[in-house]
Amino acid sequence: MRKLKILKALVDLLWIFSMISVVAIVVFTVIVFLDIGFADLDFNINGVQIEIIDNVTKFLLLVLMISYLIVIYCLYLFREVIKYFYLLKIFDEVVLKNFNKIGYLLITSAILTGITTTFYKVYYMHKVTAAFNFSFSPFILLICFGLFFMVLSEIFGMSKKLKEESELTI
Repeated sequence: MRKLKILKALVDLLWIFSMISVVAIVVFTVIVFLDIGFADLDFNINGVQIEIIDNVTKFLLLVLMISYLIVIYCLYLFREVIKYFYLLKIFDEVVLKNFNKIGYLLITSAILTGITTTFYKVYYMHKVTAAFNFSFSPFILLICFGLFFMVLSEIFGMSKKLKEESELTI
């Protein structure tokens, strides 16, 4: 239980910082889309220098922001799972669904980020190199975590069935 308390404390701390970043994202989105004097500002996202040039770039930034918000929603779902663990409802249906949902959302976020970054590089920088480097990158990390949570959901589902069968035989 001590490890669960440490995990909960760390996830709650991460949640607080992510809420601060959500406010920053909303302010940034308003500034970018209303052109409030920051049109010449350069940004570096995922190792790609982004210059706000036109509506296409603004759309790509919006997609990246949505991708980030998806990851924050996954953090929220994980906090809900930890609450169920505290209540010792480990095999609850909500836990299984949240693990599976977290997996799909993390993979969706990774794909959105990868496609957006690749499109920007090809469209603006005229580089045909893919953003899907198979090194240690956020894209690969999110895919791995997404698949991990999907597998974890399946394992918990099988464990739930085994637990129910064992309770019936006793």
